[in-house]
Amino acid sequence: MFYSADTSRENINVGLFSDNSLRFLGGGEITLIDIGNFLYTLGMDVSVIDDSNSTDLERIDETRLRNLLKAKYAPTSYVAQGILKFVYHPMPPATALASHKVNLISTHRIPHIKYLKSVSNLSSKVVLCFHGIGVQDKWPANPIIWLYQIYMRYAVRRVSEIINVSSNLYIQVPAESTASLLVRSGINRDRVFTIPSGIDPMRCEVGRNDDKFIILFMARMNDLQKGIKRFRDIVCELDKIAPDIEIIALGSGPDETLLKEIDHKSFHYLGYVQDDIKTTMLENANLMIITSNMEPFSLVCNEGLFSGLPVVSTPAAGPASMLSSIPDAGKVSGFSKKKIVADVISYFEQWRENKDDYSRRKVLRSSLAREKYNLETMKRNYLNLVERLSSCLE
Repeated sequence: MFYSADTSRENINVGLFSDNSLRFLGGGEITLIDIGNFLYTLGMDVSVIDDSNSTDLERIDETRLRNLLKAKYAPTSYVAQGILKFVYHPMPPATALASHKVNLISTHRIPHIKYLKSVSNLSSKVVLCFHGIGVQDKWPANPIIWLYQIYMRYAVRRVSEIINVSSNLYIQVPAESTASLLVRSGINRDRVFTIPSGIDPMRCEVGRNDDKFIILFMARMNDLQKGIKRFRDIVCELDKIAPDIEIIALGSGPDETLLKEIDHKSFHYLGYVQDDIKTTMLENANLMIITSNMEPFSLVCNEGLFSGLPVVSTPAAGPASMLSSIPDAGKVSGFSKKKIVADVISYFEQWRENKDDYSRRKVLRSSLAREKYNLETMKRNYLNLVERLSSCLE
């Protein structure tokens, strides 16, 4: 769909804030860049901002980031919210928000109640884009994650008292299951927007590989969130019972050593790779697995489905929601290694028994995913959100 610049949008000043370094260039950062570039091409005054003091892993340099961005890049110093850094991430200062009519803050944590109070009286609109808070109905038997889930529900109930009575605070989430959970926890429904993330379909192609069954795993190598130890155990188990299956892992992060230690001929850890290599890997694969403990949405799942791959995933909220929205998209498995391995073997047997049918289903799966999670639809929904909130200020 073609959108043209509109002079009436020149007065719409938008701030897009990331709580991760944009140079990490993960799924959330790519989405923010896509939104910023789109709104900029329509004539809006757009600034894309991250924390100038961030210590996040950076996978690209600033030169490449600026080449990716059409909108203005304006890093600023974020403010700390407390000593519990796992619970409270640094947030943009109120002064930075006040300089824009509409602010979208991509955050992986629910802000501290003191921070929300400090920005609740601003004249500008503030949308907290909860793309990574990981609050979900099912989670593994991990004491840290149990405590996190319990605390996040408590935090939602507390901040709901501020958001519901404010004139400028809203929440955006990528999955309806997360929206429902937030509403059940006390947030008024009219304060929550659901906008599923989309990706550029040109990044993915549907391929056919009849020679070897290949499983693809793509993630930031963070065990607490992405279940890297679970994935490692699955690799070792599959090597025992189905050594003909090849497994490829892509991505980097603090827990990548867990994969570097695996010594099986059927397993290949490639680390962070450029987009053209990733596209080739997606095209040649036969199955994708997601082992996340917490995942509010998954662009990796999106990329797998766009490439026609069936996806076997844990019950993490984002992938589970996506897989249930498309026929024959894959399998919402369990958090146990045994259950995931059994589901993987099931797809391996389907491929081995009828490769023509397996390939046909890949093409259909890709078509349905591209229709459901279209990048243009996502950008249009963000445009509607920004214009709607901006109009409230006029």
